[in-house]
Parts: sequence; C-alpha cells; structure tokens
Amino acid sequence: MLNKNILVNDSFHSGGLKLLESKGFSLFKGNYEGEELVRFINENNISILLVRSATKVNRKVIEACKTLKYIGRGGVGMDNVDEAACKEKGIMAFNTPVGSTTAVAEMVFAHLLSLYRFISPSNHLIKEDISKVKSLKKEFSHGQELKGKTIGIWGTGRIGTEVARLALSFGMNVLAYHKSNSEMSVEFEIRGKKMEVIIPISSLDEFLQDSDIISLHIPHHDSAVITANVISKMKSGVVFLNTSRSSNVDEEALLKAIESGKISKAGLDVFSSKLNSELLKHPNVSVTPHLGASTVEGQEKISMELARKILEF
Repeated sequence: MLNKNILVNDSFHSGGLKLLESKGFSLFKGNYEGEELVRFINENNISILLVRSATKVNRKVIEACKTLKYIGRGGVGMDNVDEAACKEKGIMAFNTPVGSTTAVAEMVFAHLLSLYRFISPSNHLIKEDISKVKSLKKEFSHGQELKGKTIGIWGTGRIGTEVARLALSFGMNVLAYHKSNSEMSVEFEIRGKKMEVIIPISSLDEFLQDSDIISLHIPHHDSAVITANVISKMKSGVVFLNTSRSSNVDEEALLKAIESGKISKAGLDVFSSKLNSELLKHPNVSVTPHLGASTVEGQEKISMELARKILEF
C-alpha cells in the first residue's frame, strides 16, 4: 500500500496541498537538491515528490531514492525530470499540461501588445521624466494593430490552440505548423453555443514566409529548433515570441536577426541561464523572467491538477 508522505520541494498554491492534507496525506516542505534531496526522501519514507522547474531530478537522484514511487511536475514539460530513469525504476512521472494553458497564452498577447503599442518603453520613460509626456506621444505614435496580422503558431498542443483562439478573437489570421498533425481544431463557446474552427497545417516554408508573427509552443529540444537557417526563411520584419523553452532557440542567431532587422521585435518569457545581456537589454525585445504560468489562477489550477492526479492513484 502506498504511504502518504509527500515532499513538496518547490512552491505550490495552497489549494491542491490543502486537498491532499484533507485526504490524509502528510506534506513535507523543503527546497533540497542532489544528495540532500535523496537523504531527505529516504530518511522520511517519501513516496511522492512534487517539483516545479527549479528542482533537477536526474538519474543519480532517482536511482538513489529507495521509497519514491511518484514524481509530479507542476507545469508543462518534463525536461527537469529524467523520465527514462523513472521508467527503468518503476517510478511514475507526470505533469500538469492543462493548468497553465490560459496563463501562458495570455502572456503571448501581453508581449505582443506591449511590442506593437510601445507600452513598456513609454511607461518606463514617463516615470523616468514626466515632462516627456507630450514628446513621447509623438515618438510612439506609430503603433500597430493586431487585427489583420497573420500569426504563425508553431506547435498545436493546448497552449498553441489557446493562442489560436485568442488570435481569432482579435481578428487575426492564423497559420499553424506541426511536424505530424494535419490540422488544428479551435473550439469556441459563446452564450452556450459551440463552434469549431479548423486550421490546416501549413508546410514549414509557407509558415515561415507568410507569418507576420511567429509564436513558439513546442516541448524542450536538446538542440535549437529556431536556428539561423530557419530565421533566414522567415518574412523580413517578423515578430518572434518564445514562451516555450530557451533551449529551442539559438539566441546568438536571434540577436543577429534582431540587430539586422530581419526580426523586428521579439517577446521572450524564457531565455538561457547564461543571460545574454545584449539580447535581453535590446530595445526591440520585450522580456519577462519566465512568468508565463505565474498567475494566481494558473498556479491554483496546477496545484489542483496535481492533487487530483495523486488522488486517482
């Protein structure tokens, strides 16, 4: 019989944790890494480990944990958990692919609106010198509307589909690209009436050439997907957005493309831990410190999704 000891090793919304406690689970909270993580799990007979993206659960940790049966990762993706090692040891690893969908999709449009309407620079400059209000109104008078723009969504999972739904609501044209799918289905419900929009999958060349905006929504890749070669095929002046994983983008190639004007603007919620200051400080880059899933509602959904999955075991 599964014991009910859970180590919550990263920060989680209290909603799901309270649900687990009400069902008789004992929750231990910490922020352990490596050998300390292994020691705590073994000494406290932990059967379930809950993590976000900060905790690295590698093969060495997994093989050394004697009592661990389940690893729950709050959020999309499993790139900080060695799934192969889990499978070999009979540990079930799972994530929460649904909870952060709305939050991440809305972050895409937060960046887009800020880039197209100069929200971030005008806000900063007015606070820096309030006497600049009139001059800034003229300086930033060439903003653009989203309506009528063509957004290319690379990746047709839950988040990509939600981005498509929001884009259609803005009156945008939507293109989609996926290596294996043939179409993307986008469902709406308005006043109780349901409707479905089918978006066919474009070829990669058409997708890159015809998109005014490209938003990346794919899992972690060990090598970059957005390379200098891929960027060279994009429409000149394209806007690029990444709320997926920093490893999916060659940041040096991205910076060169921004400096040359090939990519006119970029919105980044994820970026390399090496912190390329030239890229992150570039005036045509909107940057946030991986806040895509960080809404109160999103965090509660993630926490509750984890808890419900555990209760199903």
